[in-house]
Amino acid sequence: MTATRRDQVRAATLEEIKAVARQQMAASGTADLSLRAVARSMGLTAPALYRYYPNRDALVTALIVDAFNALADHLEAAQAVATGNFGERFMAVIAAYRGWALAHPVDFQLIYGNPIIGYEAPREETVPAASRNLAILAELLAEGLAEGKVEQPRVPAWFVQHLETLRGPGRQSAPIEALYLSVVGWMPLHGILMLELFNHLQPVVGQTDAFFAHTMCHLYTQMGLNLSE
Repeated sequence: MTATRRDQVRAATLEEIKAVARQQMAASGTADLSLRAVARSMGLTAPALYRYYPNRDALVTALIVDAFNALADHLEAAQAVATGNFGERFMAVIAAYRGWALAHPVDFQLIYGNPIIGYEAPREETVPAASRNLAILAELLAEGLAEGKVEQPRVPAWFVQHLETLRGPGRQSAPIEALYLSVVGWMPLHGILMLELFNHLQPVVGQTDAFFAHTMCHLYTQMGLNLSE
């Protein structure tokens, strides 16, 4: 169905509101996001803005979903063009994860960093978008497991049930072992990225690019990945 002129204008306004909101978060932090301030920056009244987003939480949710999807799109693009053996392709996606975080610090901190007081993300809207990133890592790890490039992990019995919830309808299709490894590796990956985003890593390690690559290679090798093949 062809979009009407009104639909096009509304879609453009929705995107402009989100762009202004990102600018506001970059300047003042995610916790200070205000619909009134966004409206003022756009030359609109607050009631006019409410026709697009009924409240701050609705805008925050839209920004979160956009950020999760943008990160996943970036990882999928990196995966599509990655060449070489399993280890090289896997590390290319890990490097892309870091690259997106550093290029989009406001979005990354919105989805993984600073909490917004009083905001509770609606799971039905945010979880499908959020799960895409783990799915990409899990699919790569499943490929490595199938090819014998990743050792079969022993998944703790107490963790299996929760991992199964992540494999709900329309979510992860990779085996439990691959999903387990993606979660275990994802946590230290985020720890390093948050230290770097807040400039705590740089004075300690100096060469952050080399340190990140070395640390990730060490981590995933310890987890049973053969990154040389």
